[in-house]
Amino acid sequence: MRTVLRNRLTIVAVALLLAGGCSDGDGSTTTAAGAPSSTSAAVTTTVAQSSTTSPTTTPPTTAPAGPAVAEAGGWRMAISGPAALATIGPAIDLCYEVTGTSREAEIAFEVGLVIAATGTPFSKARVDAAVGRGSARVNLGTADGRRYDMPVQAFVNGQPVQGLAVVIRGVVFGSAPPAGCS
Repeated sequence: MRTVLRNRLTIVAVALLLAGGCSDGDGSTTTAAGAPSSTSAAVTTTVAQSSTTSPTTTPPTTAPAGPAVAEAGGWRMAISGPAALATIGPAIDLCYEVTGTSREAEIAFEVGLVIAATGTPFSKARVDAAVGRGSARVNLGTADGRRYDMPVQAFVNGQPVQGLAVVIRGVVFGSAPPAGCS
């Protein structure tokens, strides 16, 4: 703020010197030929602070194309539904594909709802699944009709796999029936 004010005052002083003439040190002022002599009042500069809107208050307008994908620990998880910005209800069909080091591993997902505007966790449910492509019905309970982020964490043989998680952004809780998977 001080730098901006100092720069503006310097520019004003240079402009006054170029337009108004020079002082010879004894208080008298000489002016360039044809330039009128005048006395100027002190220059006051006001700098307005800019106001910005928080990015969390502006809802997203487009959803990313394709599934949400994570890879970690030799495993790959792709969540294709529900998609970002989808309207969901208390029960959802989580559409997934999980591949990894073992076809016999026990897979589970922990699915949550986090209030998008504040980051406050709202609900969480865990559901069993299987290696491969499939769907899992998840009951998220009753929530207020607003935007939520939906984190999905994969568990392999009862243990969470660090990094094998995605967040589905901006789902809207409403009264939509489960959408199913294609």
